[in-house]
Formats: sequence, C-alpha cells, structure tokens
Amino acid sequence: DGEIHAEALPADGEGAGGALLRNHGGLRLRVAPGRRSDPRRQKNSPHFSIHCINIHSQAKETLKPIPELPEVETVVRTLAPRLAGRRLVEVRCFTRKRWARAVRRAAGKKVLEVHRLGKYIILGLDDGVLAIHLGMTGRLLAGGTPGPHTRACLVLNGLTVLFDDPRQFASVRWLPREPEGLGPDALAVGAAEFTLRLRSRKGSLKPLLLNQSFLRGLGNIYTD
Repeated sequence: DGEIHAEALPADGEGAGGALLRNHGGLRLRVAPGRRSDPRRQKNSPHFSIHCINIHSQAKETLKPIPELPEVETVVRTLAPRLAGRRLVEVRCFTRKRWARAVRRAAGKKVLEVHRLGKYIILGLDDGVLAIHLGMTGRLLAGGTPGPHTRACLVLNGLTVLFDDPRQFASVRWLPREPEGLGPDALAVGAAEFTLRLRSRKGSLKPLLLNQSFLRGLGNIYTD
C-alpha cells in the first residue's frame, strides 16, 4: 500500500524509485512507498492517495490536479478491488453540507461494486448508491486517521476510507439510484454518434463539451 503522487517528469524516462503508469489524456503517475510525513496518521496504517500530473507541464514542483475523467477512473480502478464485498459499518460526517444528512443512510449497506459514471465515483450498494464527486480538491484515502480537511469517514469491515476536501466543493451523496440526465461517456461514445450529437447543437464548442448532459466526464483541463 504505497502512495500514488505526482511529480514533474520528462516526456521520456522514469521517476526515481517508482514505476510509471500511463493514463488517459497524456497523464503519467508515479507509484512510490507511502511517505508518512503527517504525524496525525497512524504509524502502521496502510494508506494511499490518488494524484496525477500532466506530463506536458514544465513545472518543477508537484501540482494539484483537478479531478476529471482520467483521475476519477484511476481512483475507481484502485478502490474497486478493495471495497467490493465489504459492508459499510458506519458513516461519519464532519461537515454541515446538506449531503451529510442523507449519506448516513448508507450505514449497514453492502458495497456490491464500484464503477465510474462520468466524473462520479459510484459505489453500488444493496440499497441505493453512494455517488462521490471529487469537485476541485476532493480525494479518497484508504486507512489513516482523520485530518483537518476530512469531511467524511466510510467505516467498512476491515477498512476505513477517508474523504478529504479542503475547499469543500466535493460531495458524497446517498441516492436511491445513479444520477440521471447525463450524456454518453467521453471514452465510450463513437465517432458517428459524437458527430451526430454535434450537428444537433449550436453554439461554442467548449461550453458544449462541459455540458455533462451532452457528454459526461470532461472538465476544463481536457476541453482546453
């Protein structure tokens, strides 16, 4: 259980001490052992965090990404094998956001599967779903102890997942069913269908691509 974090890397080559993983949209991740620099985290608690970076950036310092389709897909692929089959023993919230009242309904429910729906992380439960949107600064961490930016704790049998969000634009919502009204997924739509949908609309291209009812999963980074 290492920490997945971003670093500025050359277009070719490999970061020191870790294997490189390619993702959609020209992203590159480095996987390295977890660095327990935060004294609030338990010394022996396994944990990981999900970050990414655009390999075309010339920045020489770690950048904070805004989660969009590739980042969310990475989180889902990391969490799915660890969460599926576990039961949510308790849901603790540390925010006054409206979504915190309903999300406690997930307590006692079993996680059947985890998948991505656009920019949502969907935890399919045996009653309803948890729809997690990372907003601008949200992230999920498996293990560890809550910090100053922890907004919710998903306590499962044998594992605790922390939901951190410094700017509080992210959310964890319990819903009776998956979010509706979304367009086809940006990774699944075919050229013919995409062309047909474009021809049926008028206006500027970027706002259209940002419209999740037209095409789900894209944000400012990739539409630019």
